[in-house]
Amino acid sequence: MTVKPKKVKPPEAPSLFMREVTAIFFLGLGAFFLLSLLTYNPLDPSFFTHAPGKTVSNAGGIIGSYLADLLIFLVGGASYFIGGYFLVLAVLLFSGLRARVRFLEFIVAGIFVILAAVLFQLWGG
Repeated sequence: MTVKPKKVKPPEAPSLFMREVTAIFFLGLGAFFLLSLLTYNPLDPSFFTHAPGKTVSNAGGIIGSYLADLLIFLVGGASYFIGGYFLVLAVLLFSGLRARVRFLEFIVAGIFVILAAVLFQLWGG
């Protein structure tokens, strides 16, 4: 008696609505990351700066101030790649070149950011 192999269905592509909602999410996230990083001020209140009563000059507000300070502290100039990655991902989702976001891509992008940070540190001395 032979056993018939089970037919494996390929995963269904998400609907156009879900793809666009995901694209809008990543567009906003990428824009917020880049806006916070571009208006980063080391004197703003953050994890490593205590400034009671000081107004926040970061365009992302207090959250953007903390986010930018943490990213600059952890990966330096390579942190701009994170916002850029989110924007490129949004464009790919909007254009239909990418149907869904894969978890493995986030892992690869994280490794890229870490390696870029190490390269920038070695290059900058």
